[in-house]
Amino acid sequence: MRLSEARAECADLIWREADDKLYRQAQHRLLNELIACSPRVSTQQIGVFLLDASGLQRLGGESLFCRELLRRTSRCGYVQGQVGIADSAFAALVATRCKTKRWLIAPGGSDQAFLAPLSINHLPLSLELRQLFEELGILTMGQVADLPGDSLSGRFGKGGIYIHELVRGIDDNQPHLPPLERKFEATIEIGGPVESLNDTLFLFKAMLDRLTTELKQQMICADELMVSFYNDSDRFDERKIPLIRPSNSAKFLVEVIKLTLEAKPLRREFTGLRVTVSSYCQESWEQPQFDVNESTGGERLQSETAMLLLQRFRARVGDQALLIPVASDDYFCEKAGAWIPVLKSREANIEAEAPNMVQSVPVDSDYVLSRIGEAGLTSSLVMRQVVPPEKVLVRLAQESQPVAVTHSGVWHKVTRITVPDCLSGHWWEQSIRKSYYVALLERPNSNQSVLVSLVHDEAENAWFIEAVYD
Repeated sequence: MRLSEARAECADLIWREADDKLYRQAQHRLLNELIACSPRVSTQQIGVFLLDASGLQRLGGESLFCRELLRRTSRCGYVQGQVGIADSAFAALVATRCKTKRWLIAPGGSDQAFLAPLSINHLPLSLELRQLFEELGILTMGQVADLPGDSLSGRFGKGGIYIHELVRGIDDNQPHLPPLERKFEATIEIGGPVESLNDTLFLFKAMLDRLTTELKQQMICADELMVSFYNDSDRFDERKIPLIRPSNSAKFLVEVIKLTLEAKPLRREFTGLRVTVSSYCQESWEQPQFDVNESTGGERLQSETAMLLLQRFRARVGDQALLIPVASDDYFCEKAGAWIPVLKSREANIEAEAPNMVQSVPVDSDYVLSRIGEAGLTSSLVMRQVVPPEKVLVRLAQESQPVAVTHSGVWHKVTRITVPDCLSGHWWEQSIRKSYYVALLERPNSNQSVLVSLVHDEAENAWFIEAVYD
């Protein structure tokens, strides 16, 4: 069913995006477990493994082999595993689909006889070929095996030959030795505590120079870094840094780590560092270009420069922020505007309250969800201008922070508010000095709340509501 229909049935439904990387990691962990059962193990699609099951007569037989496989997969949390043994990989895969047994063993040399009575739905058929077989009354793999191979080859080419070989128990797919697990990691222990950013980056540069040399020798690029900070034996900070684009450039990776440290400074000094390439991929020889503005003569940015701009954006606002663009008065192109976070999750807000960090987005999305409902957190949230801006009265705390605002003639409590985004200068014909806030207002003695754009005009010393989010 659709997600909206499922949520109507179950309001507490939790949605999770498919994570191919997570599946591959789980596949790899299970592969390492199954190596104890067979020297040759390979993976096919997610959840399917191909093992060499030959020479089991002196090891307890095939039944003991199946029980050991199921025991190991159950120990890893996969309690519904199925095992099939046959001469060909395809017949063994079909054997795993038996729903009445945990394992099924096809007698040696009888793959074609084993497959003959089974449905053609097990075959990797194209829609055209499946419809043709059904129109001809061919419903089992035995009937496909009885067809002349030359006729299938003449009409369907290599695909027809492949299908004809599968149903006769011929499959070139064989298990092979699993690839060696490569680990790229650098660790350094320091004689005394370090807290300077420049000293930290110097250490990272030395580590990444060695790591990237290994990556280049293997023609591999880092896709994700894991950076850990230690004080003696205590690991007090660990950061996963996904890269906008895979890279094996030490200069680029140092800049990425620098952006992360500037966005989230360390809370204490450290005496040890560790950098791990937690995800990598094969090096690509293509060098993409990024257009700035083709209408101005096709000016281009270098790829690494563009990647650093995108990485800086991600390091500043994070992955789970809802943003709005805000103009700022500046002559430089890269400073002519800013993306200001509006909402973040409660976890992000708690993390932002750490010492030495600017709490730029203190709006509690869990609170908004309980007060306004899901509509307040959807991607369709828009800022509707109030024309003309509504002049309001504001009650300030001792630190000049708004704590209450009049809206529609009623005082509202300010439950959450961002730090101000200041705009000053000639924009562009009149001189202005304004401070912009995003505030969550709660109506007294009511569950009603509203998210507004609250503006302080420094020149007039007046407060306005210029927009309402809905």
